[in-house]
Amino acid sequence: MQVQGFGHSQASKAVYQNRKYQNLLASLESAGIHTVGFNRHPIDPRILSEMESAYTKLAEIYPKETKGLILRYGFSKDKDTFGWYDPSKGEIVFNRNVFGNMDALAKSYAESAAVNLFPKNTDWRALFYHEFGHRFSYVNNIDNLAAVKAMEQKLGYGYHTAKKAQSMLEQRLSKYSAEITKPQYQEVIAECFCEWYNSSEPRDFCISFLEEVGIK
Repeated sequence: MQVQGFGHSQASKAVYQNRKYQNLLASLESAGIHTVGFNRHPIDPRILSEMESAYTKLAEIYPKETKGLILRYGFSKDKDTFGWYDPSKGEIVFNRNVFGNMDALAKSYAESAAVNLFPKNTDWRALFYHEFGHRFSYVNNIDNLAAVKAMEQKLGYGYHTAKKAQSMLEQRLSKYSAEITKPQYQEVIAECFCEWYNSSEPRDFCISFLEEVGIK
């Protein structure tokens, strides 16, 4: 049996692409990061390549935080949900409803960054670092509220109020960093991670906040 238009050349290319895909997954496993769902629902290989690059780099910088980490290719019906961190399972989940195509993902992220929802001068690859920021926060029991209050003092905002904090975060980091979470201000450290590791020009707030939580 032969599929019309699928000859030796196409078959060789398919085998090569699959081998490359499996090598990327194997590289993540070698770095101590378990992957789930990427073979059952293949992700855009270009995205997987960038994901492998980001997380193998993070594994070298943060071996404690990387240990036991799981990357899952999961699903949410909400197309505005890029991904999430599940601390109960130690999983970073990427929504295959969004990550199916790199070009669409890049466009969606760029549109959000353009209206200050996400930090300036970042692109879609910042999402990898954003979720790892949550991982870092939970593993190290970071008190993000205390860190935000400290930043308010440093920057002359005075005593803490939710309104002052929102204004500070939206002006100096992103609108998403001011999202209401429980515990409070969980998105601040995540947005700082994505700006620090993805932007070529991380701003002073990002740098100072990461210093405040122990990252020099």
